[in-house]
Amino acid sequence: MDNNMQGAQQPYPSQPGYQPQPGYPQQQGYPQQQPPYGQAPYGQPYPPRPPKQPMDPKKKKAIITWSCVGAGLVVIGAVLAIVLPIVLRVDYSTAYRAAGELKSKVYNIYSNYDCEYVVDYVESSYTSNKDYEKYITKCKEVASDTDGLVETLANTEGIKKNKELSEQFEKVKKLILEAVPNDAELSEKLDIYKIWHEWIASDDMNWTDADSKFQAAANILINSGIDAFKTYGEGWLEKTLETAHAYQAYDNATTGWSSLYNEYNRKRSERSDWISANKPDISIIAPLSFSDTSAMYTEFNKFYQNLADIYELNYNADSGDCMELIGEIICD
Repeated sequence: MDNNMQGAQQPYPSQPGYQPQPGYPQQQGYPQQQPPYGQAPYGQPYPPRPPKQPMDPKKKKAIITWSCVGAGLVVIGAVLAIVLPIVLRVDYSTAYRAAGELKSKVYNIYSNYDCEYVVDYVESSYTSNKDYEKYITKCKEVASDTDGLVETLANTEGIKKNKELSEQFEKVKKLILEAVPNDAELSEKLDIYKIWHEWIASDDMNWTDADSKFQAAANILINSGIDAFKTYGEGWLEKTLETAHAYQAYDNATTGWSSLYNEYNRKRSERSDWISANKPDISIIAPLSFSDTSAMYTEFNKFYQNLADIYELNYNADSGDCMELIGEIICD
């Protein structure tokens, strides 16, 4: 019976009623079963769980608010990262095209000599009125709308938003306006030059001509609407008629030629002195110079090349302004 009892199966350590025998070692390697969550260990009372305290409404609201703010900032940041490069990108296409138009105008002014002929030949009685009027007409054509093209370029986005180009363009603009007055001013001055040259070219009279011919010449200045010309025309007519009459008296005389000739010489000398003292200076009445066109042309080309280089780096592919060759942009 003892042998049977010894061979009888003992309860498994995790089963109720198991009692370890004295001197019999505790089996190792089998974890003891733990009571389910929320139940106290066998034979021990489970301490009650304290009730969960509700969150402070202010704290809860702050957490929600800052969570929304953070999410909003992330969204705004993502949008700005996409939109800002597009919005802040400068479009140089309009500046490039406007500069191209002005470049043609600057070159025409630089290479055309008609405006310079207007200034150089205004006192030349050998230049016919017909030729001189051609110089004036061509000068007006070549210089027309220069100020308009300058202002168009000045108001483009590329010039306004690029400090380097803006500063360089201001220097070029000053040189252009110095070399070529605006349309209204240039037209007014050219009209004055035309009147003065017409008067100079009419000075082909002889002392024996009728008074009416001298009067017709003087009327060019008297009726010009320019005070300095009017005053000079009236004085010139008076002195010229006195000299012509003195010469005619001498030329028609049959006796007393010596005294009459001396009177003629005296009147002629008085007339010459009066002209020297009173003849208007056209360069003061209507200052006009085209001698700085070379400086204007040189500085404009520097500006234009700089603009083209910047446009190549910020090219607007939709414009079709420049050439695209194997990934490279080539403007001008």
